[in-house]
Amino acid sequence: MVLTSWGRAGALAVAGLLIALTAVYVGTWMYYAGRPAPATARLGIEYEFPPGTSSALITVVDARSPAAAAGLRPGDHLLAIEGEPAASERPFEQSIRFGQPGTAVRLTLRRHDQDEPIEATAVLAQPPPAVRTFDPQMITENVLRLYPLGFFAVVVVLLLQRPQDRNAWLVSLLFVGFIAAAPLDPEVAHPALRTFGMTFKIVFYTLVPAFFFYLFAVFPVRSPIDRRWPWLKRPFLALGSALAALLLARAVPEGSWAPIERTVSLQALTPVGTLLMAYAVAGIVLGATSLAWSYASTGDADVRRRIGVIVWGTAVSVTPFLVLQTIAGGRDVFSTFPFWAWAPAVLCLFLLPIAFVYAVVKY
Repeated sequence: MVLTSWGRAGALAVAGLLIALTAVYVGTWMYYAGRPAPATARLGIEYEFPPGTSSALITVVDARSPAAAAGLRPGDHLLAIEGEPAASERPFEQSIRFGQPGTAVRLTLRRHDQDEPIEATAVLAQPPPAVRTFDPQMITENVLRLYPLGFFAVVVVLLLQRPQDRNAWLVSLLFVGFIAAAPLDPEVAHPALRTFGMTFKIVFYTLVPAFFFYLFAVFPVRSPIDRRWPWLKRPFLALGSALAALLLARAVPEGSWAPIERTVSLQALTPVGTLLMAYAVAGIVLGATSLAWSYASTGDADVRRRIGVIVWGTAVSVTPFLVLQTIAGGRDVFSTFPFWAWAPAVLCLFLLPIAFVYAVVKY
């Protein structure tokens, strides 16, 4: 890797920068995870963003709410809020959730049985008081808030101890990608952190398949796949970087994940979404195959034991979440499934840094 030619001081400087950026993201996520900013006003609807559209589909209208009083119905498409297209969370946050009770909000709708848009006015109401009892879900959420710490601790130790070691960087970059996988709602974070949080998440999470394949192609031993096709790793990194840049260009200007959800959803079948899915599946499959093939082909008992720990640790920790991602078909796992479906899969991810640390320390 190029860092080996920079000298230890240069490599440490780059490692320190990555550690600092990751620390900011970890701190931001742990502070805001499960702590949405309290709403100041209420319209009384639930909605979703259908793939391939630039509107919000209203799925639920609460009785005796401002939305019901304004004539909104389930099945209506909300085209605009105060003239701003309702294609992302931004107009909902600015004009409704953080609006003032008693304020009249202009809504533009389209009904399935009418061709022309409908104008409606809703007067925002006071939000109901938040009531939360201490229950098992709350305990689990507090445990899940510790999710990034194990990965971050490994990253800090590896990069500070071995800043010029290629494998230390590959493990660290993969673990930073797993940290970035944690959901962060940009509308919830402080405005000064929103662009940083979205950029960090998009870049490192998009590169996870490339890091996964690159790492296991060469670590703990060089795999037969890498010995036969050593050039294959770099096109994956280039493709992942290009996809990350494209997603950044679509999501960051809107300050919302909605453009990405419309891009990668299998229902939309966009060319970019199809390419992103193929890249992700290929990277994970090639990485897993490299690791398994290295395990089966090595004759060194010590290396075989080390690979075995990593193989089983990776399989047990990553497989449940990959299954959920596959079933979700490109949609956000955390909003697609109920809490008790995805929480155990996230808890399994805690095992991954433990498996790597055990393999390194013991062997």
